[in-house]
Amino acid sequence: MRKIRRLAALLAVTATTVFGTATAASASPLKTTDLIAFVRGGNLFVAAGDSAPTQITTGGGYAWPRWAGAQRLGLIAYTHNGDVFVSTFSSRFGLTGTIQLSSGAHAGAPSFSPSGLKVAFLDGTSTSGVLYIADISTTPPTITPVVGAANAARQPQTVVRQHQTAVTPSLVGQFSPLINSAAVAWSPNGTYIAFPGGDCLGIFDHCLSLLNLNTNEQTTVAAFSGGGDVREGYATVPAWSSDSKNLYWTQQNTDPLINNGNTISPLRIFKYRVGTQTAPNQWGRDGDSEIAPFSAGGVRFLLTVPVGNKAWIAESEGGVRTLLYPGYESNWVLN
Repeated sequence: MRKIRRLAALLAVTATTVFGTATAASASPLKTTDLIAFVRGGNLFVAAGDSAPTQITTGGGYAWPRWAGAQRLGLIAYTHNGDVFVSTFSSRFGLTGTIQLSSGAHAGAPSFSPSGLKVAFLDGTSTSGVLYIADISTTPPTITPVVGAANAARQPQTVVRQHQTAVTPSLVGQFSPLINSAAVAWSPNGTYIAFPGGDCLGIFDHCLSLLNLNTNEQTTVAAFSGGGDVREGYATVPAWSSDSKNLYWTQQNTDPLINNGNTISPLRIFKYRVGTQTAPNQWGRDGDSEIAPFSAGGVRFLLTVPVGNKAWIAESEGGVRTLLYPGYESNWVLN
């Protein structure tokens, strides 16, 4: 039986550490040949180096692009109308060799294994879903449920709106649609998959878990409503530092000390040092979401930030920010 290891220190109301300098006032190109994928208006865009972004899909319904690592450069996973696909991208031919990994229109953002030969994805929502691993080195791919297999026969049959589209909601006062995000993240060292939900849902209404693939043990790193936590809220869209030591996610929660616990905090990014009892701290500023650490390490990140009532992709390097493009759900890899 799978064990749940709850980090009690992490489930209390956490301290906040905010850093970073003022965001640039206008868009600026990237300084390197990093390959970025992101979403704008329901379609996928790719940008490399100082080139302008190129739209690589049409018709809408696309979301959550995720690159494979340098071992399989150009391989990209994404969702289309709620299902997971994997393609090969090239600037000349666009998306080719596409394979479909899920059906039913209720999957979230996928994540490649370090080798690029497997893809993890959650089929469902942040509070109801099955975590699958697809081996794409086989033909057809071998798809195995690893968490929540008992739910596989009773998946919801409706498309869940998992993003705020191109418009960022107000910083305070409402929960973002990211509350429903079923995004997962496979650690670069291959040990963990971070995902919303898991066995902790037997105790909490919303939670974020780590699955240790070596031991099959689940660890709850953030949880809300239940188990002694008086906050409402959620933690979704996990992401890893390149050394697998830090886990990041997007979070919103109510503040139990304000307005009888009915005040909703803004979107924020949190950071947790994996394997410690240290409470997560806020990274960045209120309104930030969907962080993507640079795959080669260092202090470079992509994230989604509000500019007026629109969502923009920004690059943060050592706390200094540069606006890049209107869009959201970004991911990048060294090209």
